[in-house]
Amino acid sequence: MMKQPEKSGDDEYEYFNKDTLEYYFKKVYQSLIKFEDKLNKIIRLESLSCTIQAIVGLYITSIIVSNICTTLLGFFGFNLLFLAPLAYKFKKNEIDGVCSMIKTNAVKTIEKVESLIPRYVEK
Repeated sequence: MMKQPEKSGDDEYEYFNKDTLEYYFKKVYQSLIKFEDKLNKIIRLESLSCTIQAIVGLYITSIIVSNICTTLLGFFGFNLLFLAPLAYKFKKNEIDGVCSMIKTNAVKTIEKVESLIPRYVEK
């Protein structure tokens, strides 16, 4: 398929043959054409069965995604409402230290950025 990689100007090598790249581009282009044909069948209602399959597929996908999002939202809500206060109760000093460090770094950064902004003074 591919012979020894050819050396170009500096120490770079060509790893892809022109025929290989052309083959993959053709495959991608053909799959895009097939996708466009299916999409046109659905949009123009040329094939009733294809349209019904697409609508049912979208409906089932939306149900699955909504269940996953609800589960994640419940999980993060539980963690924020119950575990964060519990951690704050037992590790109050460490959390306050991290928060104060973040606050001082943020204030320093904002002051530095504000000092770099040119001010125009009216004459």
